[in-house]
Amino acid sequence: MRFKGEACVKGGKALEAVKFIIQGLKPHFNFLKRRSQCYEVEFESSVAYVGVSKGRIWIRVEAEDLAIFHGTKMLIQSQICEHLVDMPEYLL
Repeated sequence: MRFKGEACVKGGKALEAVKFIIQGLKPHFNFLKRRSQCYEVEFESSVAYVGVSKGRIWIRVEAEDLAIFHGTKMLIQSQICEHLVDMPEYLL
């Protein structure tokens, strides 16, 4: 079974926020692929997609294991919280 979660967050400077988020994730991921304004971030046992569309930050997390899925979500949320004001507590 593959666990998946998506979220969309409004941000004033979404593209800048995504760049800061990716910078903050660097110590944790194995591989990064960029396609225009979307990043594919591969961790050891999960994948996250972080991108910008129409001034919004789009996030998608996929993992085979539920604990890894939640851990990846929490890691990304911790980076987003630093850059966006009034973000909901539970994003994905």
